[in-house]
Amino acid sequence: MMLQLDLDVASSVLCALESIHVALAVMAHNNMPKQLYKEEIIERILEFSKHQITGVMSAYDPSYRALHKPTENWAPEGDEDEEPEVHYGSASKKRRTLKGVKVKKSALNKVSGAVNTIQQKLCTILGLLKDLLLVEKLSDSCILQLLKTSFTTLLVDNIQLLQLKAIGLISGIFYSYTEHRTYVIDEMVQLLWKLPYSKRAQRTYLLPDEEQRQIQMVTALLIQLVHNSANLPEALRQASSGSHILEISMDASYLTKCHEAITETCCLFWTRVLQRLATVKNQDASEVKVMIDNLVTDLLITLNLPEYPASAPILEVTYQTINFV
Repeated sequence: MMLQLDLDVASSVLCALESIHVALAVMAHNNMPKQLYKEEIIERILEFSKHQITGVMSAYDPSYRALHKPTENWAPEGDEDEEPEVHYGSASKKRRTLKGVKVKKSALNKVSGAVNTIQQKLCTILGLLKDLLLVEKLSDSCILQLLKTSFTTLLVDNIQLLQLKAIGLISGIFYSYTEHRTYVIDEMVQLLWKLPYSKRAQRTYLLPDEEQRQIQMVTALLIQLVHNSANLPEALRQASSGSHILEISMDASYLTKCHEAITETCCLFWTRVLQRLATVKNQDASEVKVMIDNLVTDLLITLNLPEYPASAPILEVTYQTINFV
């Protein structure tokens, strides 16, 4: 009965997420009427999406579920792979019990499938929220809620696709809302300290190279933030085609300003890291050094990949910072 309830709730959640998907698809389109962007509606979308992301994280990561067990959620309680304790009596009772176990596992698989479907829909929603950032100016409360939820996903295992979308959303906020850049960097440094020691070297971000190498999600986030430090001129952002881009005249100082913005982000990150390092106890300093080594290793892996040009300036500032210290 409980499993059937879970399936019914999951179905209702999917319907609600479909509605959010449609609403955001309309809102994220250019030149839509301003009446569509009611703050109350956007806040409700964010609150509901946040609640479902929490449910997905609880379903996929047992350690997160143990710490944040929801009181009401569609996700099944306990581990799905857990075998029920069975005491067998007669042969007929044994057959009846085994049949019950098979039925329960089948239902659990359906719940697991529903959770996966919900996760995929949430990934689509996070992508549309990133698009919405370029169309409509959201309130500070909405932006902070999005950041908090997105950063939380990076602390959880087994939801790599959701984490990729969260990194994209954080980077989109960093690009569009320059007033929150310091806050984003502070939250990222805080994330490094929140990561359990066993997770600080987990490399689950797949690189687009032939060797299929991987780096840490937090390194991928740092690279994306530095990428998004350089804002495109408004004329380039609004250009509808490649031919129009070629016709746009640019300020000669634009590239210099881009380099300055990138360097500023790199310096801010390492300044915050070193500030935290100065406050840790001696026994924790070695862990921080390992964390820095892992970051540098990832940056060296991506250094010669054309998709990650930000790796070079990050390493340059890292070298200058370490020598200065």
